Amino acid sequence: MFSQPPSRRTILALLSVALLVVSMAVATATAAEVTERRTADTLSWAADFQWDHAVLTVSGPAGVRSWVIAPESGLSFAIDRLAAWARAARITVEGSYVYELSFAPRISDEEAVERTRRRADEEGSGPATHPFGELPKTSGTFRIQDGVVVGAESTAPERSATTKDVLHYDDVIVTGSLCVGFDCVDGESFGYCTHKLKENNLQLCFEDTSTGAFPTRDWKIQINDTTSGGADYFTIWDTDSGRRPFTIEGGAPAHSLYVEDYGRVGLGTSIPFVELHIVDGDSPTVRLGQDSSAGWAAQAWDLAGNETNFFIRDVTNGSKLSFRIQPGAPSNTLSLKSDGKVGVGTWSPTAKLELETTGEPANLLLDRTDGGQWYLTSMADGTFTIGASGIEGEELLILDDMGNLTTSGTVNGISDRAAKSDFRPVDQTAILDAIVELAVSEWRLSKDPEGVRHIGPTAQDFRASFGLGADDRHIALSDMSGVAIAAIQALAARLEARDAEIDQLSRRLAELEARLAASN
Repeated sequence: MFSQPPSRRTILALLSVALLVVSMAVATATAAEVTERRTADTLSWAADFQWDHAVLTVSGPAGVRSWVIAPESGLSFAIDRLAAWARAARITVEGSYVYELSFAPRISDEEAVERTRRRADEEGSGPATHPFGELPKTSGTFRIQDGVVVGAESTAPERSATTKDVLHYDDVIVTGSLCVGFDCVDGESFGYCTHKLKENNLQLCFEDTSTGAFPTRDWKIQINDTTSGGADYFTIWDTDSGRRPFTIEGGAPAHSLYVEDYGRVGLGTSIPFVELHIVDGDSPTVRLGQDSSAGWAAQAWDLAGNETNFFIRDVTNGSKLSFRIQPGAPSNTLSLKSDGKVGVGTWSPTAKLELETTGEPANLLLDRTDGGQWYLTSMADGTFTIGASGIEGEELLILDDMGNLTTSGTVNGISDRAAKSDFRPVDQTAILDAIVELAVSEWRLSKDPEGVRHIGPTAQDFRASFGLGADDRHIALSDMSGVAIAAIQALAARLEARDAEIDQLSRRLAELEARLAASN
């Protein structure tokens, strides 16, 4: 083979290639696989790996539906379940179907808890690392006719050549058109086709014979299913992995996928205005579907829009519409800033939550549908109000921009014995004497407009006289009333003593007057 003994480097290179081929063969041999089997009334599959449960999703005349398959029930699906589905939709079961079968890995409860914890730590920022990888998915098509699966257990036979192959060792140039396939005929009509494939099993294969570190993956273009009653489609196979990354079904609408020369992609349109443009006659929708093939719980979300709203739909949990935007909503109706601030009506919130309006009250409604309503409102005159309705003039509490508080009811401060501690007796007489010495004057607050007057002591004098309150700038209403009550009690005691003294003097006076009258 060699004109001279191979060098050491050549031998090492050959060994590397051999090891690479062996490793590829081993990887191929150990890859997880799913095989399908069909009968007239059942689809069944065989999986050469462990799985916890499978999810079969079928698209057909009645729409799209999923079924969960447990291992103990067998990896099979009876066609009569489709018939029941069709009856519920009041349509015939006859027609073409596409299915996808995915698998959830078998993991312990402890591992599930740990994976959920790690997922929470990642804050959902991206895909997690799967310690066991994703399990494979498989898909296929079938047709039901006269109540049974068409073409069960049959495949198109390969045709054997009856003539010898023709091998050209130089370029082959065809100046006309070329037809390849068993059904090409003399006088073939090409129309505008320069290359035609014509037979009942159309596949165009690409086999890369590269060696070493060069890429070697093989690909195949297939036209239509090879089974009787199968689907019409154009598909590209990744032959080495047995997967179909790209498929177009027969009868797909015009411009189902359109790539413009600027790189913009249209789905349902040949005139995409932005990088991805989706057009449909009724609520164009994007679905984000997490299946259970990686060990996480299945969850599906829809992003959709129509003439009434743009919405996010929680498909898995009853199709709840968790988020909605009505057409014509003002700019900056809701703004979420990078610093965590939220703006309602503004792009530049200066607080964790800022509600901004112009020309109308900024109000917040707290509404319990089975209870009460409360309106919190910022008015044009600078006042803040709280009311049980949003009607001006019916506010229950008004706080103005100078700190004045007005209520339509009473102000009740807590005075529960259970809420108090460190009780001490008070000297009512001393408090009364202190009140007598306390300076009381008439004044107005610096922020008050002219003409507004008040009367009372200053907080500094009050604290100096009684030592009460949190600081010497404020007077608590409870302290003010408590001092007044203590002083009234002391005054009442003084009046009682004085009344007793007056009674005694009155009796003595009466006795004297009686004696004088008797002596005369």
